[in-house]
Amino acid sequence: MTLVEERVGGAGTKRTLVPWFGYDLFVVSQVLLAHLIMSAHGIKVFWRLILWSLYLFLPVLVISMLVGVPLRWLWERRQGRGVQYLAEVKSRRWLISSVRIAVFWTLALHVYFWIKLLVPILNPRSFDAALWNLDRTIFFGMSPNIFFLNLFSSPVLIRIMDWVYANLFFAAVVLSFPFFTTLTSDRIRFAYASSGGVLWIGGSWMYLAVPSLGPGFRYPDVWGEFFRLFHESRYWQYRLLKNYLMVLDLRRGVLNPKLDIMLGVAAFPSMHVAFQTFVALWVMRFSKRVSLFFFLLLTATFLGSIVTGWHYLIDSLAGLAWGALCYWGAVVGFRLNREMRGEARNERRDEK
Repeated sequence: MTLVEERVGGAGTKRTLVPWFGYDLFVVSQVLLAHLIMSAHGIKVFWRLILWSLYLFLPVLVISMLVGVPLRWLWERRQGRGVQYLAEVKSRRWLISSVRIAVFWTLALHVYFWIKLLVPILNPRSFDAALWNLDRTIFFGMSPNIFFLNLFSSPVLIRIMDWVYANLFFAAVVLSFPFFTTLTSDRIRFAYASSGGVLWIGGSWMYLAVPSLGPGFRYPDVWGEFFRLFHESRYWQYRLLKNYLMVLDLRRGVLNPKLDIMLGVAAFPSMHVAFQTFVALWVMRFSKRVSLFFFLLLTATFLGSIVTGWHYLIDSLAGLAWGALCYWGAVVGFRLNREMRGEARNERRDEK
């Protein structure tokens, strides 16, 4: 997607959008592929599932952008750019781009959550033992889960890491989406949204290729004496396990109305770590100072994923690599270096 400038009546310029629909077509192809695979396994309610995802996710994304616009306007107004910003966000170009971003992120999340949820049906194998053994191989014969659990065995530290892992991931989601999607640069907005969509969709296919429950589910005895300290993880693991059993019931043709599409169980890769990596790298291009907060979140998420038993070490390493790859792909694919340096200079200047 590119922006061109056209002269309007000899006075000033007007930016118009030259549509690039590669990402849109990619997402649609992934939706169709996901439903072809699901249909081959007896799950054929295509439009009903699409509409359900639109109902769940689209309003949240739209509200997030609507909240982000006045907050960004206040920031721009402080710098003397409030009028220009309002003119941009009221333009037909900006509104159409916003609709596309919200709709196709919704469809990307649709693929992610449904594929993740249905992994036990679509690929009932388990790679947990292989991942556990691979962890031991790369960690000099010791399980990283056991090592870090004993390293951070203080009850206070365990409770902190448990809470951080369960809750602070959402800080990255809540803060980053409205920040990047309410910019005036369509190139940057679409680069963030497109690479983020690829991040989630790619993660779902990796879940399907390497199905695993995670060490906390597969080897619960490791956390036996510490289990009572993991209040957040205990709560969510109980809900996920109940939902997982409902998914298994689909093999017998039983659809429980309480089935929650957002409670799929899969471990490889760690998408918590992947998304935290992705966001931290994006924020770093705009403000190195603010990015320190997100890199601290990333560090806490990485360690928490192993200590709490949600992931193997290799899951979290794969998450780091996948998040960085998606970010790098956006910068290269959308040729963002020059434009992002200009945006970053503005942000840093405004911070002073």
